[in-house]
Amino acid sequence: MLGFAIKKTFFDLWDNLFFAMAVNLLYTLAALGLTSLAYTVGGTGILAALTIWPMPLLATAILGGIATFWARDIAVSGTARFSDVLTRLGESWKVSLVFGAAWLVVGLGLYSGVGFYTQINPILGFVFGVIMVWILFFLGGLGMYLPGLNAQIEPKIGKLFRKSLLVFIANPLTSLVMVLVLAVSLVLTVFTFGFFPGIIGISLWFQVCFKFILAKLEWIEANPEADRKHVPWKVILQEDMERIGPRSLKSLLFPWKD
Repeated sequence: MLGFAIKKTFFDLWDNLFFAMAVNLLYTLAALGLTSLAYTVGGTGILAALTIWPMPLLATAILGGIATFWARDIAVSGTARFSDVLTRLGESWKVSLVFGAAWLVVGLGLYSGVGFYTQINPILGFVFGVIMVWILFFLGGLGMYLPGLNAQIEPKIGKLFRKSLLVFIANPLTSLVMVLVLAVSLVLTVFTFGFFPGIIGISLWFQVCFKFILAKLEWIEANPEADRKHVPWKVILQEDMERIGPRSLKSLLFPWKD
């Protein structure tokens, strides 16, 4: 399943390459612009971290939410449209805002809270730091499944966080592979200045993985007596496999010649 998830993500991204690169460019420019503005206005002090920096960071999170829903469109239907931007914004901004705020709180806790409690008592600072690291771990874990769950199933924020955490805990191997692919994707994104795979490619990876997990859960629900260790992925993912199909290097680089 994971091997095909990588293949589907790559070919779905390739089939929408110009759309993805355009979105990636706009997102990178917006993120850099907002970050530069925050740095110019507020600098890097604690006061700026509390007042100036949250605004561009939350705005970037909201833009990322739009990209997440576009990635859902690609993962599910094979295409996405710029004309849907306002619809995707309306669908995603609340969750993006809350999730971005959660990251801000944890980040500020690590940035200022550890030092503050360490000054009071080193042991207290250590305990607080350990707690924040574990919170960061689980927040990052549920963050891998939250975009897919939000875009494909659950719009309610309270249920969304709880269900995302449960999916993360129930799929340790999948989560590990997702992190490894994410790490490679981030390196490629940096080296390509945000063009590839970029925000769309990374979001698409999360959407594809959740789509496959959802298909597995639906199969288990429909076949409660079946052996869960031997999931018939070729049957469950037949539609996706037919859409991706066997592709050669020639068809990849010159699809119009097929």
